[in-house]
Amino acid sequence: CARIRPVCLQAHLVLDNSLVFQPTVGSKGFSVSPDKMLEVIDQPQQANRVHVKVAIRNQKRDKEDKKNFKFYNAASYLDGFSIHCDQCDDSMRVLFVLLRQVRGQQ
Repeated sequence: CARIRPVCLQAHLVLDNSLVFQPTVGSKGFSVSPDKMLEVIDQPQQANRVHVKVAIRNQKRDKEDKKNFKFYNAASYLDGFSIHCDQCDDSMRVLFVLLRQVRGQQ
């Protein structure tokens, strides 16, 4: 898992075509349908990260909150205030392509 944050996140595509984001430790995960993935942006110039903006129901389930998530390669590391990824593989590019396919933006 990424050395940037202590929480690692796993993403799973489930049979009803929703995407489930589940931390391996700590905080609660969430699931989102493709129509609730508002943006999926490849940001290779930013340590090969993928930016995802989603609409998630709040805890009261009475409205949707828009949340931004930034996914980094597991080989990323924090150096002062900068995130680097010197030995990254293409896993973030693969994630980006898969998320766009799930959203129907091939």
